[in-house]
Amino acid sequence: GVQAEGAADDEASALLELLEVPALDRDARMLGIIGELLQRCAPEFFFSLSETSLEDVCLRGLGCSFSPGAHICAATDRAEYFHVVLGGLVHLTEPRVHHAEQRNDNNMESPRTSILGAGGSFHHLPFARSGFHSSTATGSTRSRFALCSHAWITCRMWLWEQTPT
Repeated sequence: GVQAEGAADDEASALLELLEVPALDRDARMLGIIGELLQRCAPEFFFSLSETSLEDVCLRGLGCSFSPGAHICAATDRAEYFHVVLGGLVHLTEPRVHHAEQRNDNNMESPRTSILGAGGSFHHLPFARSGFHSSTATGSTRSRFALCSHAWITCRMWLWEQTPT
C-alpha cells in the first residue's frame, strides 16, 4: 500500500542521487548499490540484462526526474537516450509499428497509447537508429528515469544479435 509506495519512492530518489555522481567517481561499492537499486526499482527490465550489461548501466547510466504534466519528449525531438522508468507514471503515445496491428476505418495508422510505470521503457530499436524519438511522453505523476545513451543500447543490441543462441 502506501508504505510500499513510499519505500519505492525513497529507493528511486536514492538511485537518482547515485546516478548524478560522475562515472569516473563511482567506486565498486557504489556500482553494487546502483545495481541493486536498479533491479528493485525496475525489475522487469534490469533482471533481463546480462551481468555485463547491468554493470555498464551502473557505470554509464544517468538519472533524471520530471514533474507531473511535464513534457518528457515528443516524436520530433532528437533521441539521445533510452528511458527506463524507475518511479512514477508516464503517458506514452507511439505509432503502431507491426504490420499485424489493426488499423482504423480510414486505413491510417492509429497511435497506441499506454501508461508506463516502474520497469517500463521506451525508445527501443529500430528507432534508436533513426536518431529521433518514435513517441511522445508526458509525466502523469512525478516520474524518475534511468537513461542509457542510444549509442550504448545500439551497441548492446548489436552484440546481442551477434551472439549465437
